[in-house]
Amino acid sequence: MNKTERIYRFHTLIKNLHYPSLKRIMEELECSESTVNRLKQNLTDYYGAPLKYDPEKNGYYYDESEKKFDLPGFWLSPDEIYALFVCFQVIEKSEEIGISSIISPLTEKIEEIISNSGHSPQNLKSLIKVMPLYSRIMKKGNFSKVCSALINFEIIEAEYFTRSCTRKSTRKLHPQRLVHYKDNWYLCAFCEKTQELRIFSVEKIKILKTEKNAKKLDSKEIDSFLEDGFGVFSGKAQHIAKLRFSEPNSNWVKDEIWHKNQKKYFEGKDLVLEIPFSNPTELVMEILRHGDCVVVESPEFLKELVIEKLKKNLKKYLGSVSF
Repeated sequence: MNKTERIYRFHTLIKNLHYPSLKRIMEELECSESTVNRLKQNLTDYYGAPLKYDPEKNGYYYDESEKKFDLPGFWLSPDEIYALFVCFQVIEKSEEIGISSIISPLTEKIEEIISNSGHSPQNLKSLIKVMPLYSRIMKKGNFSKVCSALINFEIIEAEYFTRSCTRKSTRKLHPQRLVHYKDNWYLCAFCEKTQELRIFSVEKIKILKTEKNAKKLDSKEIDSFLEDGFGVFSGKAQHIAKLRFSEPNSNWVKDEIWHKNQKKYFEGKDLVLEIPFSNPTELVMEILRHGDCVVVESPEFLKELVIEKLKKNLKKYLGSVSF
């Protein structure tokens, strides 16, 4: 731990603890009494800290009777710097999503801070392995343009490619929220064509032009649209799916969050999961992912959709086998 880190840690102890003693400070900073004395002098002489000692409470405190004291500048603890570095690594390793260029100046500053603390950024990078899964390729600059339109309340006139029907269309979108879901970015926007909230894959939005004064919907309405049902394309929940998981998958699902309003409980060795949903498309895909370790108990139409998918899959493997 270098001098700058110790000053920050000392300052944090005084701010957060109730009259920390000299012994507690020495233990937390892993240093000698003489080092603590040098830190105290540095804080009072150089930073002007109103550091005082209370003999009755046997601890140090800031006398802020005249003004509130804090260290100047933007301060992060070593743990916070490392955490931020890891976050940047997650994005930097996913270069295809087109965001790495936006954060590179910040990454350079964080790397400089880490170097000054006595660690090698390259060594830290070698200890972190980021494996993006299912992230889709985004054209350079696309993400920043969508972000700009969202922040500046601009209407986006865009050409949008819909994968489900392999068709392009021109739309006017009023951006409401950016959503990061399963390693990909989506734009929640009010669509003038459909006159309702819709979800659009950011990488398939080709911005033609923008204009001012985008419509801003009520925050609760947006939250309800995004969070009520299962999946990013769900909309307001209308049904409750009851799924029964058997071992070994039940041991995995018991620790997973599929939805904020989910219910989970065991019946014997089986795990029962109840989740609200509207559009069943994405939920069916998740169910099929668990193979023979999951059974849909209700509603009936969801069970039939899964059965139909399984039949079609088997026909592709087994040919003209009747069911």
